[in-house]
Amino acid sequence: LCLYGPRPSGDARIICAGAVTATAALLALPLNLLWLWGLGFSLPGRRRLGSVELPDTNHVYRIAPELPRSAWRWVYGSHWLVCGAWAACLLLPADVLLTYGIFAIAGFTWMPFTNAWWMTFTVALSGFGGPFFRGMVACSAATMVIGWYGLRFLLPWVFASLVEVWSLTPTRKWAPRWASAKLDAAAAKHTAAFMLFARFGDLCVHFIPATCAMLLFGSHLTAGTALASLPCNLIYLAATGSTKLADTNLIYGMSPEPPRFIWTYVYGSHVTFCAIAFCACSLTGKL
Repeated sequence: LCLYGPRPSGDARIICAGAVTATAALLALPLNLLWLWGLGFSLPGRRRLGSVELPDTNHVYRIAPELPRSAWRWVYGSHWLVCGAWAACLLLPADVLLTYGIFAIAGFTWMPFTNAWWMTFTVALSGFGGPFFRGMVACSAATMVIGWYGLRFLLPWVFASLVEVWSLTPTRKWAPRWASAKLDAAAAKHTAAFMLFARFGDLCVHFIPATCAMLLFGSHLTAGTALASLPCNLIYLAATGSTKLADTNLIYGMSPEPPRFIWTYVYGSHVTFCAIAFCACSLTGKL
């Protein structure tokens, strides 16, 4: 890194890329898999491509007790992450990197997707991002609303479950006892006032800010911003370390466990909207 990596230039605002190019970073990405494949030639019954597994690495390192599969996924996945992120930094515009970085950080810290979008919205309001970034914020605002309210339409009980997980449980843990007791009593009776308060809070978290974002930044939505927004939720999912869409509920904590098709809808609606927006903007000349 010291010899060939990035280094400051004479201009404090510019960092020299060093010897590493985007091509070099992408070509380095599969090197650990090539090493693992080569290891398979020394293991009986593992010479066929695809028969060797990540835990087979321990035949070399001989760590005892045996490490879980998740540890080897991290070892190999961190290599892919560094190579992919390095190539992205060299290839992608700054606004796209900013958006992807925010969603990746939110996923890595196990924040809900809404929190990730709120971070992008706050940055856009501060004027830090450029027009392309604001277009991505507007596009993600639309998909957040479609995903969330579509989920509530398909599974009406989800709202009460999330109110319990994200409102009542933290209140019992952190609020004064008298406050949590009153809130519990109101929730147990499902009073009109409590439900009205909960639904108003939901509007303030989802619908109102998303509508503001689309009104403020909708003019920046182009075919390019829609296409760049398409993988945002998958970047978020990958950053959580999840291997399945349904693993998202480990963050949200909905009970009972939603059926699998729900997560296909949530993630698929984002991809579908971005694809439709891309086609619409392309046809109307908003490139």
